[in-house]
Amino acid sequence: MNKNKIILICGCLVLAAIFYIIFLKPQSSGISDYKGQIVYIKCNNPKCVHVQEMDKAEYFTMLHEKFNDEERPLCSKCGSSARRYTKCPKCSQLYFHAADKCPDCGYSELDSANK
Repeated sequence: MNKNKIILICGCLVLAAIFYIIFLKPQSSGISDYKGQIVYIKCNNPKCVHVQEMDKAEYFTMLHEKFNDEERPLCSKCGSSARRYTKCPKCSQLYFHAADKCPDCGYSELDSANK
């Protein structure tokens, strides 16, 4: 082999490695960043209304692996569908996660963060 062919082959290998790193290598999901934070899962069944505390990283892993990010989690007590809730830091009441303000005391983390 002559010197030009060796340089060309090495260059192609380097470009292939760069392409793999940038485009094909699995990226971190960032789930581990949530380790130690707590989320609340509340049953939708009015006869059960079981509330479960769960590590936020485990919650996102469960959604990603078991439910493909589309389905809701299930109640660990009765098996009905469940939803994620937020605990108000001011009055400790649980409210639906997507809500901006606590329906009981009106506290908003967004409003207090913007002050």
